Amino acid sequence: MLKYIFTSLLISATFLSFGQDVEDEIGFVYMKAEYLLETQRYADAIKQYDTVVRMQSDYKDALIKRAMAKYQMASYRGVKEDVINFIKLKGASSDAIRLLGLVDYRQGNYEAALNSLNSLLACGSNDAELYFVRGECLLAMDFFEDACGNWQTAANMGYNKASLQSNKYCQGVAANKPNTGPRPRPDAGTASTTTQTKPTQTGPVTTQPSTKPSTKPVPTKPGSTTGTTTGPSTQIPGTTVPVDEVIINKPTQPVDNSVNEIFVDEDLTLVIKNGLGGRKLLQQPNILILADEGGVVAIDVVVNERGRIESAEVNEAASTLQTPSIISLAVRKSKEFWFEKSEWPETNGTIVFKISGR
Repeated sequence: MLKYIFTSLLISATFLSFGQDVEDEIGFVYMKAEYLLETQRYADAIKQYDTVVRMQSDYKDALIKRAMAKYQMASYRGVKEDVINFIKLKGASSDAIRLLGLVDYRQGNYEAALNSLNSLLACGSNDAELYFVRGECLLAMDFFEDACGNWQTAANMGYNKASLQSNKYCQGVAANKPNTGPRPRPDAGTASTTTQTKPTQTGPVTTQPSTKPSTKPVPTKPGSTTGTTTGPSTQIPGTTVPVDEVIINKPTQPVDNSVNEIFVDEDLTLVIKNGLGGRKLLQQPNILILADEGGVVAIDVVVNERGRIESAEVNEAASTLQTPSIISLAVRKSKEFWFEKSEWPETNGTIVFKISGR
């Protein structure tokens, strides 16, 4: 009997020791992942969080932290998967809702993003970035007054991007008023195609033959000399004389062959060219790229008249790096550049990421 009791105790101690070892191992890997996330080594952090999740999917907030790292790598589908799995295991948290809102904004799902952001800000969040992003969503949906109100709130919290937006686009816009529908853009003027009317004639106009000598040019046959007639006008009363069509040549956008090279750090140099090199850069995003392999990623962009990036796509022919995470990061960061306002509706250009590698 004592033999069986001793054996049972030995087995229990073994399992307890094994369980403690596993807990210690998970904790060590988790701490390593935390350090990598804090030092912005996102790809390495994701690998460590992968290990933690495989060992114990509900360990602390590993899923949410992995989602944060994926967000920095612009892996938005992975972010949503991790957030949804976290909510299933532990319920919604402020970090989970925040990530959903930011990802929906990045993907252009502005209404879904507003739902998440509104729920957080209604709870008294003082996150300036959320106010700024909500303003961006409202701008995309043409709610300019509310957009300006959110930018101003974020600017009062010290958020520089919001200050730039507010100062540049909200002059003369009354903020914090309830919206009754989409409003015209700040530079679009006040005329409306539905309300603008032309002067109308209020009485009949009679047409009488002119008794004055006509000085209008008379068409001549080939070979004859063009002149003017001094005799009475041959114009039939009630008709009009056709006027020669005047063709106005619109000014064309000048070609910009200048190159703007920006040294970011020892790992990265930016080259802005192919039409954008001479356009003043108001703001560039913070970019940290750590790559084992050096090379070039070229991103073709379209900039609107307000200086914001309308689209960004990788130029595979001009790129030498094919790493998906690096390309995704370059595309996302390209969309965060902000140029000076221009009179031209669209300007094409290229932003080249020259990566030194290690």
